[in-house]
Amino acid sequence: MIPIAIRADARYRIVEESRIVDLLVLCGWAREVQRGERPSAAQAAAVVLDRWIGAGLPFARSDDGGRRFDSAEVINFMTYVALRNGDRFWEDRFIATARALTLEFHALESASGALPSPTTLPGERFSVTLRREFDLANVEPGAR
Repeated sequence: MIPIAIRADARYRIVEESRIVDLLVLCGWAREVQRGERPSAAQAAAVVLDRWIGAGLPFARSDDGGRRFDSAEVINFMTYVALRNGDRFWEDRFIATARALTLEFHALESASGALPSPTTLPGERFSVTLRREFDLANVEPGAR
């Protein structure tokens, strides 16, 4: 697997499969869970996880034979299979859920579920200050 954002290591594969399924439910079906559809969301998330395992998602085995994962590696793999294999979870579930939850949080979603036009949003003012600070107490003058 080509790393996207993390350094994968087998020692981090300690998270039980049921918790990874919960993570995927949160990432892809949070709104469905809000509507009381958690069982079907969990089943769909388990199918996604099995699909990713088939595509090469690494996991470890516990003493009782259960699968263990690194949650960061799972999220990394979600992006990887979207970019490399065209897996649709990232766009169809993860991004759609993130957008919906963000709009819901900010009460911006229209009744149709469509994104509001930027021209209809109120203006915002903010300022940004950039500052660099260096501790040069232990650096020789002229050293890199």
